[in-house]
Amino acid sequence: MAGTETTCPLAADRPFDRVALRSGLRRVGIHRVVVGDGPPEEAPGVSWPLRAGLAGTGAALGVGLLAAIRRLGIGAGRASLLLAAWLLTPLLARADLDAALQACRIIADHPLWWAPGLPLCLSAAGVGLALQGRFVRPSAPLPRWAVPVAGLLAGLPVPLATGWAGLAALPLGAGAAVVLAAVARRLGPAADRAVAGAAVFGLGAGVVAALLAPRWWVAVPLTEGAAVLLALLVWANVRAREVRAFNLVSLACVVGAVALAEQALTWTATGLSLVGVSSRTAAAPAPGAADDLGTAFHSFEALEHTRQFQRYPIQDYPVAPPPRSAAIRIAAVGGSSTAGAYQNDDIDQFWPADLDRILGPEVQVINQGVGGWTSLHVRRYLETRQDIVDADIIVAYLGHNDLLTESPRPYRQLYETWAAGGSPSTAISRLLGDVRLYQLLRFSIQALVGVGTGPAVPLPDARDNLQAIAELQRRRGGRLLLVTEGLSPDPAAMAPYGRMMAELAAESPDVAWLDGAALLADPARTGLFLDDCHLTRQGHELLASAIAETLRQLGWVP
Repeated sequence: MAGTETTCPLAADRPFDRVALRSGLRRVGIHRVVVGDGPPEEAPGVSWPLRAGLAGTGAALGVGLLAAIRRLGIGAGRASLLLAAWLLTPLLARADLDAALQACRIIADHPLWWAPGLPLCLSAAGVGLALQGRFVRPSAPLPRWAVPVAGLLAGLPVPLATGWAGLAALPLGAGAAVVLAAVARRLGPAADRAVAGAAVFGLGAGVVAALLAPRWWVAVPLTEGAAVLLALLVWANVRAREVRAFNLVSLACVVGAVALAEQALTWTATGLSLVGVSSRTAAAPAPGAADDLGTAFHSFEALEHTRQFQRYPIQDYPVAPPPRSAAIRIAAVGGSSTAGAYQNDDIDQFWPADLDRILGPEVQVINQGVGGWTSLHVRRYLETRQDIVDADIIVAYLGHNDLLTESPRPYRQLYETWAAGGSPSTAISRLLGDVRLYQLLRFSIQALVGVGTGPAVPLPDARDNLQAIAELQRRRGGRLLLVTEGLSPDPAAMAPYGRMMAELAAESPDVAWLDGAALLADPARTGLFLDDCHLTRQGHELLASAIAETLRQLGWVP
């Protein structure tokens, strides 16, 4: 499936609507998919030839803009800011931040791949402080041998993050130090303080990254390196007495570096390519459009376009429930372990599809999971969409996102804040909802303010949510199977959640419980987890088999 056209592994006669296909490929950069003998399905995304054409057009416009600036006599500093804003804003506005962060997470799980790049970034701050000894001995520069040594010392933390493989990359850090020192000498005496100041700026950015990023050993070096290079480019442009081609070239280098980084991050460990523009954003309807369950939403602001869920705190939405095709209909709800994780697998590769195959044609299983959803998300969704979901049995695979996901504030408070609405900040947030950089800053600040405040959904609130779901099912004569989400390597953190589920199941004959955490923690079975909670194919198959057996023992399915 690495090309631009592939054949879907599903049988041609298997019910598989356009919405489900679009959802299953929402993170994969495949442009055409053929399902059996059916018509090709166009997947959203921008191909690299189109990107190259857009880049060429942008470069031509940039040359024209530079000529206009020189003719108007605008100062070099202001001209540089204009060029930077013009070149960077469109790129940031169209970037798929979610896909980039997911790709970073994949890369972080494969340290041997990115180990050679870390010393290049780590050495920048150390070399900047060491160059010419301006902070230590202003009157006497350091000897040249100290520059590569400083690069090596700055790169020593690399093995801590990458293992012994990182030692092989340390010479690259020393080489980068020598190159940076040569550039500083070439620029003249004034470059010493600029390089040192850029290093301090990079260190500050690294501290912020350490506070905000869960994987600080990845975020710190990347942030430091980018901050140092950007600071040097800004200094070189602002100090210029007149605008020259160098200004455009240097700023174009920044844009090119960002574009190359984005392109590199789109490739996953599976060999598939992530789309450049999120299909969720592209699919968001215009204000006033009819409500469509098949539409995927990116944020609170996009969700408000439905005019029905504008106060409902979610970032995405399930695929459209297909028409009922069997006497018994089961809806699987949960987070990314149900709907699709960052591994970018097809939606047909997760346990609800396995359960559908196991139970046969007499039972229909639909996947209504969404990555990041908690019990509150599921409750709110079913309260408003239960008739369309139309499930005789709901299988809720929950727990991880409720208890083990930190939130700046519990979701109940977020919901109450959003329900109040009408404030100027809400209006501004709605206008800036499509700007990914703004979203990154907003959520990063919220995360920084709320570090350590506790789980997203406290256990008592989770119980209320599950109890409400059970009551919804009881009213329509349906049933609810609660499944404790698996956790690796130690499922002990899920024990309180499992006990709460067991208590709810004991209170009603229409509610049952399966200890999925214990099932998946069986030491006799290995290779069930991709990370702390997302399952491998073997894990999905095992979970689906256990759920099917439980449903049959209960007499809920034939």
